[in-house]
Amino acid sequence: MPSFEQILDEHRQFIVAVKVFPLQKSEGDYHKAAKKAVGYRALVDTGANSCSISEKIVSDLRLKSHGQCDIMTAGKPHKANLYYVNLVISAIETMVLPETQQDGSTILKDIPVAESGRGFLEVEVPTFHEMADERNFDIILGMDVLAHFHITMYHGKMTISI
Repeated sequence: MPSFEQILDEHRQFIVAVKVFPLQKSEGDYHKAAKKAVGYRALVDTGANSCSISEKIVSDLRLKSHGQCDIMTAGKPHKANLYYVNLVISAIETMVLPETQQDGSTILKDIPVAESGRGFLEVEVPTFHEMADERNFDIILGMDVLAHFHITMYHGKMTISI
């Protein structure tokens, strides 16, 4: 089972990369869009019931809202626009191989050898404005998505298995 490991950042948060792209009309379009999708910084938040995205993603992907909902964040209710997006969370497997430098020395380097991912189609996500500016991430990964992974947290490290 492919996995990746992440350590706590300077804010004591687990941040991972997630690709986000608009809904596609066909399976072929989905795969093409997934390959071209841009990665965003995502907070792994086991206390959040559902995912949410920043206004930056809405703007970058030119998403169109399909309604509004009430959300509760840190005890504060907010009105939020709703969007449908596709998400892909990937684990990249690497091998450590020696690499000869121009000066003749050798260093060990992590070389990507395989990528496995789990995609989520038509995830309905709300957005709110202050998230990306305050915390340096653009997505909150909530339990609606996290429940599909095996996650282990121990001594400041998190391992997510896909």
